[in-house]
Amino acid sequence: MNSKERNFLRKRAHGLEPVVRVGKEGVTDTVIQSIKEYIEKNELMKVKLLQNSLEDVTMELVNEIEAKAKCVFVGSVGKIMIFFKEKRDKNKIGEITQEFIEFKKKRREMNE
Repeated sequence: MNSKERNFLRKRAHGLEPVVRVGKEGVTDTVIQSIKEYIEKNELMKVKLLQNSLEDVTMELVNEIEAKAKCVFVGSVGKIMIFFKEKRDKNKIGEITQEFIEFKKKRREMNE
């Protein structure tokens, strides 16, 4: 994913509230399960590291969440991370995924 695509998704996530919070226990299996369930339905989400969390936003943490939750890291602001997962069920595409596909298509057409 290039920087323009990340910016598009970051803008789309701007109004979202963090729905999963990571506390002093760190990224547990329960946290990963919550991320998986939410992102499957909503495509785009924010994960917040609470002040009492011993975790920091590191590539190691991001890679762990990406691998276990099967999503893509979009970016972070402070202790808030943004993740995206395309939603493609049988013949149905999620709203954000559709917008993202159209954005990428327009970018390709402009570059040709």
